[in-house]
Amino acid sequence: MPGPGHTPEVLKHCVRAVAAKGKDTSSAFAICTASLQKAGYLEPGSSQPTAAGKKLSRKHAKEPEAGEKRDDYEKLLKGRKSEARLLIKTLRMALVEGGWSERIPGGLSSGMSPEDFDPIQLAAGIEVEMEHTTDPAIATEIAMDHLAEDPDYYVKLKKMEKD
Repeated sequence: MPGPGHTPEVLKHCVRAVAAKGKDTSSAFAICTASLQKAGYLEPGSSQPTAAGKKLSRKHAKEPEAGEKRDDYEKLLKGRKSEARLLIKTLRMALVEGGWSERIPGGLSSGMSPEDFDPIQLAAGIEVEMEHTTDPAIATEIAMDHLAEDPDYYVKLKKMEKD
């Protein structure tokens, strides 16, 4: 896992968003790493940004309150790093190294892959679906099915849960 000063802004942004939804930092880091790798924002098997990831990182760095958000991220990183490494390894094996293949036949996302979805929305979906399974690949596929039906599925779910 990269140190706090070496983490791409795109990954920090995703981790903050997922952790803000109540997921522990280790899980958020693993979910975001896998999602951003599949979306082409991070190099496969690492947390190094691609050209697209660097561009998105620059965009996030220019956002208002970027300094405060960076500080929040640094605080989030303090904690269960060994758990994060285990989750990242699991997700990397399931989604990156083994290539994507459907585990559940059919579904609205049949024939699609994780990179076909917004990485932030997919990360949020994986987070929710991991409450129902211990298999990150199954959680990913379920999230993809929901997002294929409605790209804002998890935004709406969060809003319903708050109301």
